[in-house]
Amino acid sequence: MGVSAAYQLHGVRITPTVATLNPDVRLGITAQTINTGNGIITEGSASTIYPEAVNLVSRNPSAAFSTLQMKKAIDTFGSLGLCIDSDYTDNFPGMRFYAREQACVGPATGADHMFITFMDGVCTPVGLSCDHQSNVSISYLMSGINGGGGAPWNVVPYIETAQTLAGEGTFAPDEDRWTMHTARINDVLVDGKVSVELDFGTPPTILGSDSDIEPTFAGIQQHFPVWRFRGYHAEAWFAITDLNGTTSPINPDTAAGETAFDTDTEVIFRKRKTGATTAEHIRARFSGFAHMEQVFDAQGNDTGMCDMVVQCYWSGSNGPIEWDTAYAYA
Repeated sequence: MGVSAAYQLHGVRITPTVATLNPDVRLGITAQTINTGNGIITEGSASTIYPEAVNLVSRNPSAAFSTLQMKKAIDTFGSLGLCIDSDYTDNFPGMRFYAREQACVGPATGADHMFITFMDGVCTPVGLSCDHQSNVSISYLMSGINGGGGAPWNVVPYIETAQTLAGEGTFAPDEDRWTMHTARINDVLVDGKVSVELDFGTPPTILGSDSDIEPTFAGIQQHFPVWRFRGYHAEAWFAITDLNGTTSPINPDTAAGETAFDTDTEVIFRKRKTGATTAEHIRARFSGFAHMEQVFDAQGNDTGMCDMVVQCYWSGSNGPIEWDTAYAYA
């Protein structure tokens, strides 16, 4: 009786196909939720109050996780996500989520740990968020399918040796962090921000047929990203979006919003490092339609705040968001 084992977060290894990410990528994570996605039908028939049949009719396994390693995450998944198509070997297994057995202080050494592998499917970005004086966090969703080589996932115990994961490689210290810096809409500074959020707008398409329990197709068929800024400078932000019908930077005839162009519309995330003015920062450039959402929001003696939203679109030459993960600013 009692608790015989407990596990802690460790990391994610991404080796989707032989043709990509060689060598593979290892991400430190801050949260992880893995779900079987089992669909169960419980049925009875006439004249009975009890169930007569319980059947597993579907399985849609998924893993939601978040990371602070912004550069690695953006370089790996971009804005659209990544298709996972493994060769069912330890060389290119797909995506592996590791859990380390917990000791009295920190993870145990040489004990029974485990990893959960998703062999096939798609991993899509969900959201990016950063509050004032906080670090950027990005969340993702891995959706597993049956790609023809076996079940969508499996759970395997393993024994670690020192800092390696029984041949799985080493996870380097997770020390890099980024925070919000400047944002510009049509080259006009968006200051007074207390939070920046990005909804990637990339829901996965997961399909199955023929009453198969597991889906057999995964894809990315939509990318509708939306930026959201929250801050104090309502009057200045009104002018940026031309909410009040006065002169705006680019299009003074637009009464309810402002068209932003990717040549001079951007958000910069600053790497946290003393004197980090070299190419270690991250910039996102985008096209979209900027407009005010919450014009004024306050309670009691709180300071009033406002929300500005930029709904991105394809400019015809670039994607809705173009990332530069080696950006330098003066």
